[in-house]
Amino acid sequence: MRKISLQTLFLGCVLILGCTAQKRSMVPKEELLQQIEQNFRDGSAQYRQMMTRLPADRLPKTYYEKTDKFQTAPSSDWCSGFYPGTVLYLYEQTKEPSLLNEAERILKVLEKEKNNRSMHDLGFMMY
Repeated sequence: MRKISLQTLFLGCVLILGCTAQKRSMVPKEELLQQIEQNFRDGSAQYRQMMTRLPADRLPKTYYEKTDKFQTAPSSDWCSGFYPGTVLYLYEQTKEPSLLNEAERILKVLEKEKNNRSMHDLGFMMY
Protein backbone atom coordinates (compact mmCIF):
# COMPACT_ATOMS: atom_id res chain seq x y z
CA MET A 1 0.00 0.00 0.00
CA ARG A 2 2.78 2.40 0.97
CA LYS A 3 4.67 1.56 -2.27
CA ILE A 4 1.62 2.47 -4.40
CA SER A 5 1.19 5.77 -2.53
CA LEU A 6 4.84 6.74 -3.10
CA GLN A 7 4.57 5.86 -6.78
CA THR A 8 1.38 7.89 -7.11
CA LEU A 9 2.98 10.86 -5.31
CA PHE A 10 6.08 10.67 -7.54
CA LEU A 11 3.98 10.47 -10.73
CA GLY A 12 1.83 13.40 -9.59
CA CYS A 13 4.92 15.55 -8.92
CA VAL A 14 6.37 14.75 -12.34
CA LEU A 15 3.10 15.68 -14.05
CA ILE A 16 2.76 18.96 -12.15
CA LEU A 17 6.37 19.95 -12.86
CA GLY A 18 5.97 19.07 -16.53
CA CYS A 19 2.84 21.19 -16.87
CA THR A 20 4.32 24.23 -15.14
CA ALA A 21 7.50 24.04 -17.22
CA GLN A 22 5.43 24.22 -20.42
CA LYS A 23 3.40 27.13 -19.14
CA ARG A 24 6.48 29.23 -18.40
CA SER A 25 8.01 28.62 -21.83
CA MET A 26 4.87 29.82 -23.62
CA VAL A 27 4.99 33.33 -22.14
CA PRO A 28 6.62 35.70 -24.69
CA LYS A 29 9.68 37.47 -23.40
CA GLU A 30 10.22 41.11 -24.35
CA GLU A 31 13.70 40.29 -25.63
CA LEU A 32 12.32 37.61 -27.96
CA LEU A 33 9.65 39.97 -29.30
CA GLN A 34 12.30 42.62 -29.97
CA GLN A 35 14.42 40.05 -31.80
CA ILE A 36 11.45 39.04 -33.96
CA GLU A 37 10.78 42.68 -34.86
CA GLN A 38 14.46 43.15 -35.71
CA ASN A 39 14.36 40.06 -37.94
CA PHE A 40 11.44 41.54 -39.87
CA ARG A 41 13.28 44.86 -40.25
CA ASP A 42 16.39 43.03 -41.49
CA GLY A 43 14.37 40.89 -43.88
CA SER A 44 12.59 43.95 -45.24
CA ALA A 45 15.90 45.71 -45.83
CA GLN A 46 17.26 42.68 -47.68
CA TYR A 47 14.16 42.42 -49.86
CA ARG A 48 14.20 46.16 -50.64
CA GLN A 49 17.81 45.73 -51.80
CA MET A 50 16.88 42.68 -53.88
CA MET A 51 13.94 44.56 -55.47
CA THR A 52 16.37 47.04 -57.02
CA ARG A 53 18.41 44.29 -58.67
CA LEU A 54 15.72 42.12 -60.24
CA PRO A 55 14.75 42.34 -63.91
CA ALA A 56 11.20 43.64 -64.28
CA ASP A 57 9.66 40.39 -65.52
CA ARG A 58 11.74 37.86 -63.54
CA LEU A 59 11.56 36.42 -60.03
CA PRO A 60 14.47 35.52 -57.75
CA LYS A 61 15.31 31.84 -57.50
CA THR A 62 18.82 31.56 -56.07
CA TYR A 63 21.49 33.96 -54.88
CA TYR A 64 25.18 33.16 -55.33
CA GLU A 65 27.14 34.98 -52.65
CA LYS A 66 30.58 34.39 -54.21
CA THR A 67 29.61 36.11 -57.45
CA ASP A 68 26.95 38.41 -55.94
CA LYS A 69 24.52 37.31 -58.66
CA PHE A 70 20.94 36.13 -58.72
CA GLN A 71 19.59 33.26 -60.70
CA THR A 72 16.13 34.37 -61.75
CA ALA A 73 13.13 32.49 -63.03
CA PRO A 74 10.16 33.25 -65.28
CA SER A 75 6.64 33.40 -63.89
CA SER A 76 6.07 29.83 -65.10
CA ASP A 77 8.67 28.41 -62.67
CA TRP A 78 7.26 26.23 -59.88
CA CYS A 79 8.68 28.50 -57.15
CA SER A 80 7.55 31.80 -58.67
CA GLY A 81 5.01 32.42 -55.89
CA PHE A 82 7.57 32.36 -53.09
CA TYR A 83 8.90 35.87 -53.77
CA PRO A 84 5.56 37.72 -53.89
CA GLY A 85 4.32 35.69 -50.91
CA THR A 86 7.33 36.65 -48.82
CA VAL A 87 7.05 40.30 -49.86
CA LEU A 88 3.40 40.30 -48.77
CA TYR A 89 4.25 38.68 -45.42
CA LEU A 90 6.94 41.30 -44.83
CA TYR A 91 4.49 44.07 -45.73
CA GLU A 92 1.92 42.58 -43.37
CA GLN A 93 4.38 42.90 -40.49
CA THR A 94 6.13 46.17 -41.35
CA LYS A 95 3.49 48.16 -43.30
CA GLU A 96 6.25 49.49 -45.58
CA PRO A 97 4.54 50.89 -48.71
CA SER A 98 7.46 49.94 -50.98
CA LEU A 99 6.86 46.27 -50.16
CA LEU A 100 3.17 46.50 -51.03
CA ASN A 101 4.03 48.26 -54.30
CA GLU A 102 6.51 45.53 -55.19
CA ALA A 103 4.03 42.76 -54.34
CA GLU A 104 1.36 44.35 -56.53
CA ARG A 105 3.86 44.80 -59.37
CA ILE A 106 5.16 41.24 -59.32
CA LEU A 107 1.68 39.74 -58.90
CA LYS A 108 0.77 41.34 -62.23
CA VAL A 109 3.72 39.49 -63.78
CA LEU A 110 2.51 36.26 -62.19
CA GLU A 111 -1.17 36.75 -63.08
CA LYS A 112 -0.95 35.03 -66.47
CA GLU A 113 -0.14 31.74 -64.70
CA LYS A 114 -3.59 31.48 -63.13
CA ASN A 115 -4.81 29.67 -66.25
CA ASN A 116 -1.72 27.50 -66.63
CA ARG A 117 -3.09 23.95 -66.98
CA SER A 118 0.27 22.34 -67.67
CA MET A 119 1.70 22.88 -64.19
CA HIS A 120 0.98 20.58 -61.27
CA ASP A 121 2.67 23.01 -58.82
CA LEU A 122 0.16 25.81 -59.38
CA GLY A 123 -0.48 25.98 -55.63
CA PHE A 124 3.14 26.97 -55.01
CA MET A 125 2.89 29.59 -57.69
CA MET A 126 -0.42 31.23 -56.87
CA TYR A 127 -1.47 30.54 -53.27
